[in-house]
Amino acid sequence: MSYPYINGNNLEEPQKYMYTKYEGMTFWNSYLAHRKELIKGLSTTEPQETPVLKGREITKGGFYQTHAIMSECLSENKNIKEEFLLKLLQRFEVSKRFYDTYKLSFRSKVGNFQTEDLYLMGFHLFLGEFKETKDLRFLNVALKIGDTLVSMFHMKLISEKYFEYLKSALTMELSIVNDLRSQSEPIK
Repeated sequence: MSYPYINGNNLEEPQKYMYTKYEGMTFWNSYLAHRKELIKGLSTTEPQETPVLKGREITKGGFYQTHAIMSECLSENKNIKEEFLLKLLQRFEVSKRFYDTYKLSFRSKVGNFQTEDLYLMGFHLFLGEFKETKDLRFLNVALKIGDTLVSMFHMKLISEKYFEYLKSALTMELSIVNDLRSQSEPIK
């Protein structure tokens, strides 16, 4: 069995994750094998960057700027994090996308949803939030963002300059799920 949630372009055709057949250890093993293989293969000679920038405006022209919000959340701005973290989670869960901008109601999305930075930042943000709070909602959304990023990688939609940033997030993801797995009952 191959890990099914990374086939195709998850940006254009987002995964729904509903009504999936329970596969037990077969599914678990395919997920782990694929993630480990990808981590091993993520190397480059390109100079590396992180997509986090500080000091950008949260609102501009009557719209929320998602990149600025995520940057502030990742830099531990507690006020911004309290106001926007669950909104970002909810927006991703509904559409399986992050948009560059949102209307001030945070209900309507505007702009591009193919900005790799947003998915990389969101992945790190929600994995980190799970590690801090142990709230499974954050891990749940992080795993879906991870699948989106892996599908983007396979479609060559992630710049080499971000490979190390992606690798560090995938490594953190595997560490978290392996820790959880070691604490749980065996999967049948």
